[in-house]
Amino acid sequence: MPRYHFHAADGSSLPDREGVELPDTRAAQVAAVRYLAQLVDNNPRLLWDTNNLQLRVTDDRGLMLFCLDLAATISPAMRNAFQGPRGA
Repeated sequence: MPRYHFHAADGSSLPDREGVELPDTRAAQVAAVRYLAQLVDNNPRLLWDTNNLQLRVTDDRGLMLFCLDLAATISPAMRNAFQGPRGA
């Protein structure tokens, strides 16, 4: 059974050295979506603090098979609401 590695990045790299055996790439795609959702569920501020989460899935040789990117964008109209009062 092939081994897949799920490397997360949120501004810093979180390599997956162990990987997991899965039957095929379709199963790895499902696992990747679940893993990324779990990262956000465990720490909802992570996406807003970094504005981008990335999950690269590689095979045992290090060949990237696919990548998931999750991005957060705050509208320019809302930026001041998130920065607090000026001068503070």
